[in-house]
Amino acid sequence: MKKLLISTLIVGFLTTLLYSDVNKSTEQNRTKSQLELQKQIKLEKEYAKTGEFKKGKDYNLSYAEVNASTLDNVPELVPDYDFDMDNVYD
Repeated sequence: MKKLLISTLIVGFLTTLLYSDVNKSTEQNRTKSQLELQKQIKLEKEYAKTGEFKKGKDYNLSYAEVNASTLDNVPELVPDYDFDMDNVYD
């Protein structure tokens, strides 16, 4: 009984350590994006005070770029070309 309890505690402890590492990396990514957003908000507030507005080339949108390696996991959509409008309103 003691061996079962000890092994359960060890397995629980190890899984907690494993998931804490994953959570830290995602938390760091979120923190980076939040910092970028905070910088953009600060710049917008400064422009609002001065009455100047930013143009498209003035924005830093690098934080919102899509990672090209993640696009491989998106399934290809096959269009349905056999749709017939003749019987839609019958």
